[in-house]
Amino acid sequence: MSTRAELRALVLPHIGNRTDKTVVINEGLEDGLSEAMKVHAFKTKEVETDVSISDGSTYAAFPSNTLELVEARLIDGTSSWPITIKDKKWLVERWPNVSSLSTNKPVYAYEEGDKLYLYPISNGSYTVRMTTRAKATFSDVDGTENPVPLLKQYLVRYAVAHVFDDVQLFDFAAKWEQKAATSLALAIRADTRKPAEVKQFIPHGYDIEPDSVIEPYLDPFYGIEDD
Repeated sequence: MSTRAELRALVLPHIGNRTDKTVVINEGLEDGLSEAMKVHAFKTKEVETDVSISDGSTYAAFPSNTLELVEARLIDGTSSWPITIKDKKWLVERWPNVSSLSTNKPVYAYEEGDKLYLYPISNGSYTVRMTTRAKATFSDVDGTENPVPLLKQYLVRYAVAHVFDDVQLFDFAAKWEQKAATSLALAIRADTRKPAEVKQFIPHGYDIEPDSVIEPYLDPFYGIEDD
């Protein structure tokens, strides 16, 4: 992970170490991150947040700056279980008037706006533990980490282009914009790459229930003699 200050330090050698361009570089880093997120929803670090709900609660509010909900769990003392996320249409088709139903421990939910609406309505005090990804932004603090590590090279190149554009060296700006576009394409490819799958072979007959009689033609070891 790189902080905003560390990214800015990587920009300086490409602009003649113009330390008077700190504000412009910061603008370039912020603008570059914003533009990248418009093109592709990069995965950011997952964050867990506990939201308290009480008797009669109909929803749990998302943490500020939430981009995506990964998982929601209901915590009741030492017990917890996942809340099944459905779309609003699915729930309304089955329970048109949720507020008229008996309260209970929430087992379903749907997302709308900045809230996670619960079904059934809560019948007590619980905790909804949300695992979310936040919108990628830089704060005004130099120690703020780059929220999308894959964009490190792109952000540096975008900020360099931004500085050259600011000082009206447009040919240099265009050159670095092309480099930034290449880095962005590579970052998107890396972000969307799926992990390799390990294929496992299950011999025919292994899915038979224990203690049941296996017909010879279903027995994977039938006909094999010991050495």
